[in-house]
Amino acid sequence: MIETLHMMLIEPIVWFMEFILSQAYLWVDSYGLAIVMLSISISTLLIPLQQWAQRWQLEDQILQQRMAPKKAEFKAVYQGQERFMMMKALYRQHNYHPIMSLKSSAGLLLQIPFFIAAYVFFTSLPLSGQAFGYIQDLSQPDALWQINQWSIHILPFIMAGINLLSAVIFANSMSSSEKYQLYGMSLLFLVVLYNAPSALVLYWICNNLYALVKLLWQQPKPGLDSTLWQSTKRQIEYVAGVLCVYTLLIVLGLTYLPEGFNQEFIRTALPFFVWLPAMYGLYQLYQLLTRSSLTIQRQREPIQWHELTYVWIILIPIAQYLIYNQEDFTGSQIIATIFLTTLALCVWLIGLPYLLSHLIPKKILQGALLMFTLSIAYM
Repeated sequence: MIETLHMMLIEPIVWFMEFILSQAYLWVDSYGLAIVMLSISISTLLIPLQQWAQRWQLEDQILQQRMAPKKAEFKAVYQGQERFMMMKALYRQHNYHPIMSLKSSAGLLLQIPFFIAAYVFFTSLPLSGQAFGYIQDLSQPDALWQINQWSIHILPFIMAGINLLSAVIFANSMSSSEKYQLYGMSLLFLVVLYNAPSALVLYWICNNLYALVKLLWQQPKPGLDSTLWQSTKRQIEYVAGVLCVYTLLIVLGLTYLPEGFNQEFIRTALPFFVWLPAMYGLYQLYQLLTRSSLTIQRQREPIQWHELTYVWIILIPIAQYLIYNQEDFTGSQIIATIFLTTLALCVWLIGLPYLLSHLIPKKILQGALLMFTLSIAYM
């Protein structure tokens, strides 16, 4: 039975983790960064399952709240077999079975196969001698603090501390069982992973950080000004959207850029940031798929006069090039180049975002196009 569960559940997860880690390592040539990317990827892909578990937990909490007054009454009035029969009737009335209490632990149960898979994967991964920052060997405990002959592993305490910080920040919004689960998991992970390879602990630190950021994103800390928080979220989404479109343009641009230093520079730099907009793109795709109704902005955003400044920004390096190489151009060629370039930039930076503004917010598309054009122009 255990071997069957291992083959059906654990081995596919291990294979998937191995695939993502190998692909990430090809990009960044660092096992430490590849582990960070693996953690972010797995956490992002688990969002639908986590929301399903949260929905189960919420259903169980609502049902328990409905039955709580009667349960308290039965415990105060009835004893023994009589109380058992009354509780059984109450459960039947609400279509409830005691085994359904497992719903409240769905989030914890969901993490168990991934914890086992990660443990199996990282304890068998040949990382001997691979360093990452202050970690000298990813295949061994970090031993970041030495006291005489004793080595204190700091990473497991950081991992547990992030979990406890989540519980402290969101204590008001959690039920007692959820808080005890989180406290228990923090202690359990600290004990189990204290002497584990630092690669595994680094993976779970990234998981915990991701979960904390997701909680902050979905539900800001109590007492935080909601208007300020919503404004901050919009700014972050703007930057993430610009970076996502910019990366897409860069990837497409690699196909058409001539071979040489410019293309090689972009190709080398791309792996260091492409995974961030990729994760944001997956998040937006999930939001789109789970939305009850697809709403598209119908009206195009009007063109503003200040958008001409985007054109002048790109014209600066072009004018510099023409000035430094004026002996190769006639006066009429310089004027014609500036005129045609200005016209093309107006279409590219103003006209195209206007035409697509009913699908993509214009400022996001303009920001990405401006970054992309500057990347090419200054090369």
